Amino acid sequence: INGVVQGGDFKLYLAQTRYLHLFPLYTFLGFTFLKDKEKGFAALKALSLCIMVKSWQALYMYYGPLEQTEAEYLVDHYYSSFVIVTVVFSLYYLRNFKVSFFYKSFFIASLPPLLLTYHLNDRRSALIGLFFGLFALALVNSKGLSVAKLLKKAPVFFLIALVTAALWPLFLKDFFESLGFGGGPSLPDYRDNESANLLHTATEGNLLGFGYGREFIEVFQLPNMTRIYPRYKSIPHNQVFATWAFGGPFAIAGMGLIFTMCFYFATKLYHLKDSFLRASALFALFFYSQYLIFTYADLAFQVNKMQFVAGMLFGAMARWSHDQGLTHSA
Repeated sequence: INGVVQGGDFKLYLAQTRYLHLFPLYTFLGFTFLKDKEKGFAALKALSLCIMVKSWQALYMYYGPLEQTEAEYLVDHYYSSFVIVTVVFSLYYLRNFKVSFFYKSFFIASLPPLLLTYHLNDRRSALIGLFFGLFALALVNSKGLSVAKLLKKAPVFFLIALVTAALWPLFLKDFFESLGFGGGPSLPDYRDNESANLLHTATEGNLLGFGYGREFIEVFQLPNMTRIYPRYKSIPHNQVFATWAFGGPFAIAGMGLIFTMCFYFATKLYHLKDSFLRASALFALFFYSQYLIFTYADLAFQVNKMQFVAGMLFGAMARWSHDQGLTHSA
């Protein structure tokens, strides 16, 4: 409203802030329809199967009609994050549940397509989300760090180091060099200038922000993206900085509260002995790690599929936490 009062466009305001009504709506649906933990677990399992099917379709397109002409964005930005969550969830499911022959066989057969399409899709944000999720999982499993506990977890860290070394020649080397590690000096790229403009715009606003329904202030020049992305100055990639710039401290505090509660519910449920809740909490832990990174780097707050899963899962976890008596301590 602050932005519209200052001359902002009302239709643009609705486009910029659609998560303000979509996320609570999906949360309500999750709270209402996924109240049974078994149903919630079944929904996550079904979603994992869908991602496996999608990986086969993506490979068919890549080696068939596309004739290997397109690698980046083989599916879309957010597919890579769902691949990671699917692999983590399925591995946990296979290890801790009595799994049907169909699911086990289909996952084993789909693992190479999942990993290959993840690589071809070329989303570095998903890789950062993976490391963030592994770090969060290590913290959740550590009730007071000690040398003895670190030694017990040494095989896990060794496995992570081994996978990192194996993937280094493929794309990790370029990834870290793009962040400034191990490579030569580089000029600011499009994302750097975009983020700098958002931070400058944040300083020009008040407690209510610069105002939605407006474009950010372009101090650092960007190429004209109007032809392919008309709203590049009003809906930028970094939704964290955008929320700060357009909505001010109160909006960024609201975003922080959402993510805090997401990780709070996931952590609490993961510590329970109930196998369904633990598996669902693990799914949530890695999904919200991806969601947070993609919000920071790639428009996750503007993408319906991310909003839908995030909201439904948040509502379900809130319901399960309430039923387990965990919300009293929140």
